[in-house]
Amino acid sequence: MSTLTQVIKHCLSQYASGDLTPDSFQEQFSAAFQRAFLSSDGEAQTLCEAVEWARSDFHNGQLSLEQFREEMRVLAADKQGSVLFGQPLVVGGFACPSGFMPSDTSVRVPTPLSPVVLMGEPCVLRETAHVS
Repeated sequence: MSTLTQVIKHCLSQYASGDLTPDSFQEQFSAAFQRAFLSSDGEAQTLCEAVEWARSDFHNGQLSLEQFREEMRVLAADKQGSVLFGQPLVVGGFACPSGFMPSDTSVRVPTPLSPVVLMGEPCVLRETAHVS
């Protein structure tokens, strides 16, 4: 974990516990945000982006103050760097008839056996195509 990431997490922790006022948090976080992007620190940038996502949700009324503080608490405590943007999206549990054709292509969409949970940046885990 980079030193800058530690500084940001300390700032988040202080704000979540009520030790920093919103103005002090804004001032400290803005300075750290700027340093993260000037130094090209990818880990700190990812953390800053997650904080900005939560701040946007808070300012748009999608998170209460307590929910926002909880988001900051979670981000500050994350030891694995598994930052998520927003809530995980659960996909699956729907019926897909055998041989379902989404278009005029020869791609067959298999029936999901269990729900798939997308977290973080989506990527293709396995792609299968059946040619008729």
